[in-house]
Amino acid sequence: MLRGTSKLLDRLGVRRAPAEEVSTTALGDWYANLVRVGPTQFVLCTSERSLLSVVLPARDVKRDLVRNLTAAVASLLADIGVPPDSVVAEMGEMSDYKVGPTASRGVLGHMLDFAVHLDAAFRMDPSMSLHRLSSELSQIPCGPVNYTFPAEQAKALLAEPRGRRTRG
Repeated sequence: MLRGTSKLLDRLGVRRAPAEEVSTTALGDWYANLVRVGPTQFVLCTSERSLLSVVLPARDVKRDLVRNLTAAVASLLADIGVPPDSVVAEMGEMSDYKVGPTASRGVLGHMLDFAVHLDAAFRMDPSMSLHRLSSELSQIPCGPVNYTFPAEQAKALLAEPRGRRTRG
């Protein structure tokens, strides 16, 4: 499930699924919010269970959000060392998505922290790619995942046998 903030959902103009819908992906629901860094607007997407995050362009968000999200997640998972078969399986699960409202203030709070980091990273290097920004976010230790890195948490979740996965 893609869970967007009200601002993003209004911009997408899509029919919203009930908040009670449950994701079948190992990384859980993906939260999405519009963030402004300097004069540019981006979409920050964060995995509910791992806090792994990707930064996407906000232009054409209505048409390209899900396609850009799955491509960015697949690329980041490959870069952090997730086996290709696990990446393919997760992308398969992500392809069947619904859009709904946010449900976790905790995830939204971490997204605010990540947005501050994005702003600082862009000020230091305005030419930094969105993929590199996403990679940097994957290496920030986070309390809700036992102060591990989101990249390590994502790898652990994707390594769990399908039948043993629990909702996080």
